[in-house]
Amino acid sequence: AVIDAMNLPVTVLRQDNAGPGSATTRGIAVLSTPLIATLDADDLWLPDKIEQQLAYLGRHPGTAGVFTHWRTFRGDSPDLPDAASGAGWSRTTMMIRQEVVQSVGPIIDPPGGRGEMIDWIARVREAGFLLAMLDDVLALRRIRPGSLSYGRDPARDRGYIQVARLAMQRRAQNKAGSS
Repeated sequence: AVIDAMNLPVTVLRQDNAGPGSATTRGIAVLSTPLIATLDADDLWLPDKIEQQLAYLGRHPGTAGVFTHWRTFRGDSPDLPDAASGAGWSRTTMMIRQEVVQSVGPIIDPPGGRGEMIDWIARVREAGFLLAMLDDVLALRRIRPGSLSYGRDPARDRGYIQVARLAMQRRAQNKAGSS
């Protein structure tokens, strides 16, 4: 109802909860744009994010995608400039070329629901695509109870172990294939 009232060219896609990777893959599948930028529901983009990423990719046509630094905040207070910040290798900070997404394939949700972007970004790099990281903080990552990235949880953290195992298997297969 809120989106309808805004009168914007937005298409709402609905699906049963199958994980963030599945949702991202489904959304990307309906796009025909040459560049893709995604945003997790809890996170925020700063005003210059898209402009800076578009400019970077325009100056570096051989770069497959560009990410930004992000700052972490809790609750509803994003205006804490001294909060923890760092390289945001994540869906929220990413802008990537459509042909790269099509080449690499879907974002796969591991057990526990964590680690899907680590796996997907590793697959992008393993496919030989160049990724870049902008130095500026251009996104804000919200941490709140109940979110997938809140705290340590052995059941959820299994995904990290799974994606590490898959990466080692891919490396072993690539090494065996090149010998």
